[in-house]
Amino acid sequence: MPIDGSPVQFILPGEPGFAATEPLFDCDAIMSSYPAPAPKKESGHDDL
Repeated sequence: MPIDGSPVQFILPGEPGFAATEPLFDCDAIMSSYPAPAPKKESGHDDL
């Protein structure tokens, strides 16, 4: 994987900017998004 020289900053929980909705550097929403986890399947008791 080639290195593109894009700026990177690791912000940990408790630090200013953690979970911010605006990117720190010039990137679009697709590049800075995090996929939401799939909803958990509700387990029924139909097989009892």
